[in-house]
Amino acid sequence: MKYISIVSAIFLLAVMFFGWGFATVEYKVFPWSVIKPVLEDLREYASGGESNKKTITEKLANDAGLRPARMLVGFSKTPGRDYRELDIPSLKKRRDTPLVYFDKEAELSEGYILVWGCFDFEDNLFGAILVDQQGRVVHRWVPDESDIRKEIEAYNNTLTKDRKKVDYTLSEVKFPHGLAILPNGSLIFNDGDPGNAMQKIDYHSNTQWVKLGGFHHAISQSENDSVLWSMSRESVLNKIDPESGKTLEILRLQDLIRANPGIDILTIRRDLIDGKWMPDKWHVNDVEPLPSEYETAYPKFKAGDLLLSLRSLNAVMVVDPVSEQIKWWRIGAYSRQHDPDWQPNGEITVYDNQMRDKYHVSQPINSQKFSRIVSVDPNTYEHTVLYDGERDQFYSKIRGKHQILPNGDILITSSMQGRIMLVDSKGKTVFELLNRYDDESSLLVSEAIWLPKDFFEFEVAEGPEKRNAYEAWVPGSDMSLHYAVDRLEIEELQDCPLATPLSFRDEAFIALDGWSKVENNFRWSEGSSASISFRLNSVNGKKKLTAQLRIHTLGKQGLRAYLNDKLISEISIDKPSAEWLSFPLPADATEGDSVNTLRLEFPDAHTPNSRDNRMLAVALYSFRLKQK
Repeated sequence: MKYISIVSAIFLLAVMFFGWGFATVEYKVFPWSVIKPVLEDLREYASGGESNKKTITEKLANDAGLRPARMLVGFSKTPGRDYRELDIPSLKKRRDTPLVYFDKEAELSEGYILVWGCFDFEDNLFGAILVDQQGRVVHRWVPDESDIRKEIEAYNNTLTKDRKKVDYTLSEVKFPHGLAILPNGSLIFNDGDPGNAMQKIDYHSNTQWVKLGGFHHAISQSENDSVLWSMSRESVLNKIDPESGKTLEILRLQDLIRANPGIDILTIRRDLIDGKWMPDKWHVNDVEPLPSEYETAYPKFKAGDLLLSLRSLNAVMVVDPVSEQIKWWRIGAYSRQHDPDWQPNGEITVYDNQMRDKYHVSQPINSQKFSRIVSVDPNTYEHTVLYDGERDQFYSKIRGKHQILPNGDILITSSMQGRIMLVDSKGKTVFELLNRYDDESSLLVSEAIWLPKDFFEFEVAEGPEKRNAYEAWVPGSDMSLHYAVDRLEIEELQDCPLATPLSFRDEAFIALDGWSKVENNFRWSEGSSASISFRLNSVNGKKKLTAQLRIHTLGKQGLRAYLNDKLISEISIDKPSAEWLSFPLPADATEGDSVNTLRLEFPDAHTPNSRDNRMLAVALYSFRLKQK
């Protein structure tokens, strides 16, 4: 009987644990919240997603730094082309030399080709090379990956104990995607897709600033390089100052839905019965402002209008960033497209990936699609094929860029082939670069940009003069670059209560960015701006509200307050002791049933003394919302 009792007890325990395990998965009871992230990480590691289907062995070798398997794609030379090796300094010995082909009879546009991607340098997996008309590498940029890690560490050190820390993503498991170059030789790039940050380096690869956030896919420049546009997370468009890295404006796709009730495009992937969204509901992969020099070619649009690509919808659209009105859209002339570009002739060219249909719903069995470049007339909606990739076996299932040169040539980045091509107006390839890793593999390339010979402000061989060099960058020197809007936990904010003073400890209701560690019972603003994000429910969002901050200042301070990037107040204050400061929140800037961000700018921030070199302006004790 004794043994039967033991067996019965073991059986009952087994049944109990089985039932507990079933309930954990089925009804999400404890410890589901603990094991869910682990299961998701294991599932993601095993599958790798559509862009990274590698075996477990390959991934382990990659993540251990033995072989960059996650960055490898197939290698293939075009028969009949006379390739030669492209000498690039400081590549790791484990990889073969890239190959380059020139059509000797072709007249190439005078200038340079900048190539950004995975090169497996001694100091970093990623970087950029500058290739001249003779096929020589005349310069290279290799970012310091450790600077991003240092900035993350500095930022995490400012967060309170309960605040979610920012995780660092290793360079071996991310793919930089998005690049801008300035005439002074500086590069601005997204370090992953998404990765840790947007980073700016000078001509000599010295870091100028690091802006934390999940930026991805593209960085587009306005005319005269006065602003940049990029994407963070899935639905946030960011207007950024290239000089400082500061966010100037934010536009959310949810705002476009509310502003365009009569145009039901953006909700196609939402179930109207249960309200749930399909995964990857938009996949915004490009945003480009219309240059003023092209404005006359586009009578429907005005300078500054944004050209968007939404891959999940097979859609390209034009949006007014001020009124948030959708002015034009075209769906279906391309499949899983990237990189729509404005052109001086009034048409819009698009990189049409033509992702192949695994289940042959949209293509016949035994047929094969190739990527292509198409042009769309926004007036007639008709499209034409400028370049069909079948001739060159050009196919990039995902990613990719293109550029129409002044002479009509097309520069094409076939990312998933590790390949750059330049084709003339007749579709003939006159230049090709293969980022060969070995006899079977190529390394991914992100983007190629053609630059005219007079693009730089200096002689390329000499580089910029030292007097133009930036001061040495210091990690954590400007925390105001990093905003809660770029982080996942902003979606977890609870509805902000009214009339209740909230401190830095009330992180369930407010997210603080650009503020120091806790000092006594307050936090200093660090740098030239800081922000407070809070969620309003649909009821409170319709009320007349006032935001109140209990603060004291470091001497006399100018202050500009923005609600969701709309200027709501500009004042001068001098408060040596803690007092309440009020900002009425205008109804046209307040967003109900959403997260709102109050951003404060401090043009007079300064260091308090020789022992403390931080740029300080305002000490924050508490925050509250009150109904008028």
